[in-house]
Amino acid sequence: MLEAVYDQDMATFFSDSWVDRHVNEYILINMSRPVTITTDQILEAAREVFLERGFGASTAEIAQRAGVSEGSLFNRFATKEELFLAAIGVPAEPPWFATVERLSGQGDLKANLVDLYVEIIEHFRLILPRITMHWASRLPQPSELKRIDELPPVKIQRKLTEFFAREIELGRLRPCDPRLAAAAYLGGIHHLAMVEMMGRQDPIPARRFAEEMVNLLWRGYSPAADR
Repeated sequence: MLEAVYDQDMATFFSDSWVDRHVNEYILINMSRPVTITTDQILEAAREVFLERGFGASTAEIAQRAGVSEGSLFNRFATKEELFLAAIGVPAEPPWFATVERLSGQGDLKANLVDLYVEIIEHFRLILPRITMHWASRLPQPSELKRIDELPPVKIQRKLTEFFAREIELGRLRPCDPRLAAAAYLGGIHHLAMVEMMGRQDPIPARRFAEEMVNLLWRGYSPAADR
């Protein structure tokens, strides 16, 4: 008898109506919880919209793309200009600077030049549209970029010049002006990124481009015994 009552109670406990009621409660509770959108997610959405539409893009469109209210944008960024600069800005130090330090004076130099070239190509493909968009907006430069020696192109040229100077000092490259070696190395990257950004050339695989360019440059870079 007790066993029958127990079975009946358990059947009632796990009845369809009980399950439906509690599942619905669970859904309602979780739907009512606010979805946390990070600042990085907002910046990514803003970056996409600005690159598509320029500085004239509306904050309402950015908020919709990010999945937040327009008010939420201004809780984190005081003005549209501040949001634009945060989204479009480039890193103060490119990530491939660390690769330069790691490869300097180490391993096979020609292979290093190819690997580094690939990293720089991908970096330029990422930041060149942002730099162009920033210039087009005519907004003031951030304070840290008002010094000529802190401009990204200047820092990049300086870093690669130091790299080539070190390799020349070690006898791994033939003697030459390291500034010119760095300029020649960067020239192809600048051209590729600019032409691609203008939509006038199908993207070339970064490694294939790097290998071909380094092969051409190596005739001038390498010590005479290795030519």
